[in-house]
Amino acid sequence: MNYPSFYNQNQQPQVSFMSIRGKDIAVNYPIAPNNTIIFRDELEPYIYVKSMGYSPLDKPVMDIYRREEPNSAQKAVSVVKEDNSTIEKIQDDIKAIFDDIEGIKKKMNAKSRRKETDDDE
Repeated sequence: MNYPSFYNQNQQPQVSFMSIRGKDIAVNYPIAPNNTIIFRDELEPYIYVKSMGYSPLDKPVMDIYRREEPNSAQKAVSVVKEDNSTIEKIQDDIKAIFDDIEGIKKKMNAKSRRKETDDDE
């Protein structure tokens, strides 16, 4: 006898696409078994992919991907080239701060030595 099957084991997974505003919506969005939902965050440059296996006992799995514009790498390189003088200025400022700290350390060591010699007398 052939009995009708209530569960078709050859079901194709369902994939949906949604625009959301924030990661919390993607995390809390309910998902049915054997489904995948792709969330595009309108506020941040991220794509969230939330999937659930065939069994209702499975836990949903969420992957996070960062979106980038095709020319963003070129833009980043040009920004760094323009800001090299700023980076050099910051490095010079940091070096000056370290030099000041070393000078203060030397003064404190000299004062502590004088204090030790005064205490010895």
